[in-house]
Amino acid sequence: AVSMEPLDLIQCGESAPNSTALTRDSRLLAVACDSGAISLYNERVDGSFESTHILPPIVSGAEDPAAMSVSWDATSRRFAVGSQDGYVRVWDVRSLQTPQMVLRSVQPGAKGAVRCVKFSRSLVNSLIAFSEHVSFVHIA
Repeated sequence: AVSMEPLDLIQCGESAPNSTALTRDSRLLAVACDSGAISLYNERVDGSFESTHILPPIVSGAEDPAAMSVSWDATSRRFAVGSQDGYVRVWDVRSLQTPQMVLRSVQPGAKGAVRCVKFSRSLVNSLIAFSEHVSFVHIA
C-alpha cells in the first residue's frame, strides 16, 4: 500500500468545505463551503497554500446558498461553482467582482440543487456539465 503524507493542511474557518479543486498545474486551489463562500488559495514556493481571496455567498433568495461543487477549466483562468440554490456561477480569476456566466437548473427548490459541476479538459472546446439533485444533467 502506498502512503501519502499531507503537504499542507488548510483550516477552512467556521464553514464546512464541500468540494475542492486544483488547477491543472496544481498552483491554485478553490474550496466550496457550506456557507456559500468560495475560498481561493495560491501555492507558495514551499508547496503550502496561502489564502488569496474569499468570495462571499451570493444571496439568490434561496434558503440555502451552500456551494456544493467546484471545478477549474483547462486554462486555469475560470472556475465554476455549483450551489444548493440551483445556480452554477462561472468566475474568472482575473476579475472576481461578478460571475462571468450564470447557469440555472430547470427544477425549482431542492430538486434543482446542483450536486456536481465539471469543466471539460479540452483547451479547444470548453464545455461545462452539471447535475441537479433529481433527474437532470446539463451540458453547456
